[in-house]
Amino acid sequence: MRSRITRPKTTLIGVSAIALALSFGAATPALAAPADSADSKEPTARAEVPHLALPEASAPRTRTAQSENDLFSLSSDRLEIDAALGYRGTGTVTVTAKRDIRFGNQGEPSVTPEYGAKFTGVCPPYFGTTIMHAGDQCTLEYYFAPQSHYSLGAGWNMRATPVTPAGVPDGDPVDAQVSINGNPKVLETSQVDAGSVPVGTTSDPIEFRVTNITAFDLPILAINSWGSPVRLADPASLPRTLAPGESANIPVTYSPYSVGEQSGAFLVSAHPPVPDWGTDRPASFIANYSGIGVEVPLTATDADFGNVEPGTATDRTVTVTNPTGRRVLLTAELQGTSGGSELTIGDFDPYLAPGAQVEVPVTWTPADLRSASGELGSIVFTDQWSASSPKNSAVSRLAGSTASVQPPVEPTDPTAPTDPTAPTEPTAPTEPTAPTEPTGPTDPTGPSTPPTTAPATPSGTARPAIMPTTDAAQPLATTGAPELWTPLAAAAGGALLLGGVSLALVARKRRVSDETA
Repeated sequence: MRSRITRPKTTLIGVSAIALALSFGAATPALAAPADSADSKEPTARAEVPHLALPEASAPRTRTAQSENDLFSLSSDRLEIDAALGYRGTGTVTVTAKRDIRFGNQGEPSVTPEYGAKFTGVCPPYFGTTIMHAGDQCTLEYYFAPQSHYSLGAGWNMRATPVTPAGVPDGDPVDAQVSINGNPKVLETSQVDAGSVPVGTTSDPIEFRVTNITAFDLPILAINSWGSPVRLADPASLPRTLAPGESANIPVTYSPYSVGEQSGAFLVSAHPPVPDWGTDRPASFIANYSGIGVEVPLTATDADFGNVEPGTATDRTVTVTNPTGRRVLLTAELQGTSGGSELTIGDFDPYLAPGAQVEVPVTWTPADLRSASGELGSIVFTDQWSASSPKNSAVSRLAGSTASVQPPVEPTDPTAPTDPTAPTEPTAPTEPTAPTEPTGPTDPTGPSTPPTTAPATPSGTARPAIMPTTDAAQPLATTGAPELWTPLAAAAGGALLLGGVSLALVARKRRVSDETA
């Protein structure tokens, strides 16, 4: 069994194991070979870095042997050994005999500072054979101590022949092979989980963690998208050099190209060391991302036609906006139009650039008075290039009424109070008017005798009527009535002559005054 590390990617040829490697180049000097001689069959010692807490070796990945036979069993027919640069990883494969066999090792393991093998148990010499009995085991222990970022490819080829207890061949031989791969590790990276981000937009910066797991100083150079939606957010954050075991958070962004869940890989460019025979150039290392592209909804304004006379065409415009960050192809469809009305959509440019708007003309011509006030219908604008299901769309609602339906009167604002009128100065009082002399009394008119009319004698009575006269008081005085009745009688008779008596008294007083004078 032979193994070596080479730059080209090759495959196993015949019974020889040829290394499997990927060349990405490097910059720093190669790690010096340990003190072990290249001819030594023992593994090299691990390069120690006191502050870097790493396991002695990563757990090897193995696979159960695909071919089953009656002669022996294999613990695995494939051995994967992961190891960080400057550190050692190991793995083992065991052969167990099921009966007496002659077991042969068709090769000799190579032993170098970076890789090598040794056998323990009932094992044949190199390019030789040995007799194994049922239950005997032969174990191959392989080590990988990468000093560059090149991968290792090797193999263990074997042959077993059934034999009798005396060692005589007793059937056909069985060949088997174990594939051995050494995988150098340079970086540990976190996965970029972007969450939901609108298509055509860019997420806020996301922390992408990078750790140098090698035994060397490692320059981190760049983030290479490699066709992915991941980009370096801050160009000033790279390049930078990480010491062994050091970590750094590098800001990246995520810009989904399409709708739906997405995952994939992007590349981290670094400059690991290479051996003297390697090519000095940066290497790229794979990191993973995941995210969800979501659709940004289109937007559309509503339109109100107001109160329209039947048969009169009224125009309005609806504004559609594309916030998706990509071009869209719009279609417009009327939906839910009420009876008795006629709505039409005018021509507009259906191709809308990212962030652009388009004015869509709409005309309403109510046919008659049956059109109800309120919702007339709607226009649904759809992006035919949308990858979402259902497709990205926006709805514009249309409203209006006919002239027979009076729209509600908007309340008016109360009239603002006016400023109070400034008070005027009081009017100056006028002087009082002088009193006039009183007018002297005039001579009174003499009393007139009231007319007397004899009342008609009612028919059927013999009682004569009593007529009042001016002498009525005299008969009362002579009838022997008390004196108290005299003034009463005079008053009764005088009541009829009140006006005349008063004037007579005034006249008499006047005459007395005149005579006295």
